[in-house]
Amino acid sequence: MTPASNTSTVSPGAASDIILKSAQCMVVALTLMLVGGILHMGISPYISFALMGAAVLHVVAKPSARELSAASGCGIVFGAVYFLGGGPLEGYQGNWIAMPGGLVGMGSIEVLAWRWIWASASERRARFRIGSRCGPGRRAVYYHRNWSLARGVFDPR
Repeated sequence: MTPASNTSTVSPGAASDIILKSAQCMVVALTLMLVGGILHMGISPYISFALMGAAVLHVVAKPSARELSAASGCGIVFGAVYFLGGGPLEGYQGNWIAMPGGLVGMGSIEVLAWRWIWASASERRARFRIGSRCGPGRRAVYYHRNWSLARGVFDPR
């Protein structure tokens, strides 16, 4: 009979990486909960409708059913925390759709944060390269050129 070994199957570097990524996901979740609580998403339509817009954009991107169910599950958890924490809920026009949509929007943001945090370095580079084609750098150059033209035309000097 051989004695059981005390060696871990996960290397110390990988374990600390898992802990760090899990902590980052928790920070995003706590930040979303604070945003929902501080801005009183139950009584202010602007934050609920804005977060619902995040959910709509996430659905338009055609994620997998697993990702949509994860976003809905996170929304249910966020809603439970909000209501059990005594979050106010008053009637405003459209709150029957904005409040659940806002909670699912919070879940969508959390799921997208998970995807980004747990993505490999090559996947992150590929996504950043796609986004940089029309990112703020190109817009800044465009606006700078146009602003220089407008300033040259309207400058009284």
